[in-house]
Amino acid sequence: MSISTHDASVPASTTPNRALADDKPLVKPDGPAPAGLSFKDHATVTVSFHSHEKKSGPVFSDPHAPVERQMPGQNKVSMLHSFLNGLKDWITSLFSGFRPPMHPGCGSKPPPRPNPSESSPPPRPTPTVGRPFPTPPGGVDTQYSLKSNEQLAQQLLDNFRAFRDPKNPGYISADSIHEMANKKCSSDPVMNENIRLAKEMLRRPELMNAIDRHSSTGALDGLIDRENLRLVINGDNYFKYHSDKDVVQELLEHFKELRGSQWDLSLQVNDLKQLAASTLTGDSEKDHLIQLAQEMLKRSDLVTKLDNLASQDRDGRISLLALLLASR
Repeated sequence: MSISTHDASVPASTTPNRALADDKPLVKPDGPAPAGLSFKDHATVTVSFHSHEKKSGPVFSDPHAPVERQMPGQNKVSMLHSFLNGLKDWITSLFSGFRPPMHPGCGSKPPPRPNPSESSPPPRPTPTVGRPFPTPPGGVDTQYSLKSNEQLAQQLLDNFRAFRDPKNPGYISADSIHEMANKKCSSDPVMNENIRLAKEMLRRPELMNAIDRHSSTGALDGLIDRENLRLVINGDNYFKYHSDKDVVQELLEHFKELRGSQWDLSLQVNDLKQLAASTLTGDSEKDHLIQLAQEMLKRSDLVTKLDNLASQDRDGRISLLALLLASR
């Protein structure tokens, strides 16, 4: 706050000692603020104070604190000390394992996303029994989505050589179908049709599992030969696209109809063989059980697992407990 003698008419002080006027102004600690300050010369005096707004008006600093003179450069030294102390505290917290608290939205940023071009390509997947087949990128193919599973299997058989797995001569694998689906379209129309076929097959995991089954045991081994494809194309069993778990759940649902007696808590493999040898009758319920037994016996690998689960090995019996465990 600067007060100049030209701003207002203030009576000159009658103090005979010039040194007292050049010293510091006198401030009454307990009295009200003076109406004006008088100086003998025309110099401008700077008065430093802290204003605390109260009902009675501004108060000049602490009324009970002694008045201190600010020496030249004292502000800069004080700021330097404050900066050095803050820097020391920050370095101490950094090397002691503690970080300053970060509040949400206050300088916190999500971790940077990795650049796909810099990341190494994923390793080539190996055939895995019963693994899920991810849906390939792109929308639904309006033409191939209308084809039946048998039509897709026949087209794969017709183009068998284009899909062969170089690591497994004479076979198509789930990996080779994946590789075909990931190829880019070219000027070759035949290749483009194979790419569309591979993508549509990967959208149908039930078809992929059906052509993957071993022609003798029904086990999923990751390899597809011509015989697998022919069995799917010519097969008319209702359950040929069902998974092993689905077949087990069907056995549970029709357990009463398939067991030998009402007191029996297991299914006889011989009874299933006898039922599978029956000819279709035209009765939908009876034919449903016949086809279920036929499909079950085509999967000898599954029959062996159920026979040895929760009962004596190779006793020719599939217990109810084994079906409950296998259906989970």
